[in-house]
Amino acid sequence: MAVLITPIPRQPWHDLVVDNLRRLGDLEQQRAAWIEGEGSCPDATELLCGLFDDSGLDDLLEAGDVFWPELDHHLRVMSQFCERIGTERAAQEILEDPLWKTLSVLSVKALEALEARLEPAAL
Repeated sequence: MAVLITPIPRQPWHDLVVDNLRRLGDLEQQRAAWIEGEGSCPDATELLCGLFDDSGLDDLLEAGDVFWPELDHHLRVMSQFCERIGTERAAQEILEDPLWKTLSVLSVKALEALEARLEPAAL
């Protein structure tokens, strides 16, 4: 028997989460912007702040349930990783950091899960 999954109604702050997850998950876009000076991508500090602080996601996760238990746990782990990454380093060092690479992979997975359940953006 198929389980019916209720879509999550999209709220304005969701777009900030989705955009930052997408950018955080795109190491090639980061490398192009940070190292080669091509394209645009916020620096590491701004990416992490945009995802967890500017969107209010960290506060929401701290207060309780946000999306669903598995994704909330996943995002909390990501937030803990962010606390361990020194973003004041050279861009090349950040991009080579195994923790940053792991955070990027986790971002892609979180984005895929969220987009599968989030109502589409209004046109």
